[in-house]
Amino acid sequence: MFQRLGIFKDICISFRVHHYIKNLFIFLPAFFAFKISDPIILSKTIYAFISFSLVASAIYIFNDIVDAKRDSLHPKKKFRPIASGVISKKLALSISIFLLAFSFAISLKLDLMIFVLILFYVLLNISYSLILKKFPLIDVCTIALGFVIRLFIGSIASNVYLSNWIVTLTFLLSLFLAFSKRRDDLVLNHSDETRESMKGYSLEFINSSMNILAAMTILSYILWSISPGVIARFNSDKIYLSSIFVILGVFRYLQHAYLHNDTGSPTKVLLKDVFLQITIISWALSLYIVFYLS
Repeated sequence: MFQRLGIFKDICISFRVHHYIKNLFIFLPAFFAFKISDPIILSKTIYAFISFSLVASAIYIFNDIVDAKRDSLHPKKKFRPIASGVISKKLALSISIFLLAFSFAISLKLDLMIFVLILFYVLLNISYSLILKKFPLIDVCTIALGFVIRLFIGSIASNVYLSNWIVTLTFLLSLFLAFSKRRDDLVLNHSDETRESMKGYSLEFINSSMNILAAMTILSYILWSISPGVIARFNSDKIYLSSIFVILGVFRYLQHAYLHNDTGSPTKVLLKDVFLQITIISWALSLYIVFYLS
């Protein structure tokens, strides 16, 4: 009995449930369009979130199967259930296929385009696991594209048009986080034993890229907040005030990267950093006040 409970726990670990926080990007279109309180739209968006989260877990498991040998050499990843051999590759593959089938069923019931986007995400990530992650720059761009796909899924679920600013901002922020993960790999391993693409990166190059992307992300947000279209749409010229929290959040993350060398998992950084949590909540509240109460 206890052995079965242990296997169940290891399977849940392989699901990477804590990474579901990244899928909250699916709710952003409804939030920015004042539709998050609409019960029908909220329900559809929640189902889209569930469908995408199941697919994300399936991809994580598949990636762990492909990377099992390489992960066993990593100081942290070697403890993962599949890399350590606690869960067999055969069982892991069966679970991954089941999650994919369940997710596809939900997405097909929601909207054909949501299914198409999720299918594209699956194919993109399989390509990433097998080929794309071997190529520097392409690997981080592929990760960033995954966040943009989340945004479009949320757009379809809530029937909200996405502005060029939001798509650009999401891509830049995601690219910034992807580079921070590569920085952690480089600093932690001091070699390219565990990831072939690391041959195309150096600490100086990654630091410069992160600084540029941090500046571009902040600037893009400020330009979005003061653009005439946004001011007219939300009937407020005070949205730019929320940029203080964006600046604080980006700088806090840079602090984690440069002072603590701890950005290998953006999700874990967010879950354990109270300062970041308060900053993000304050940002959301400031927008809520501007959008809904002004």
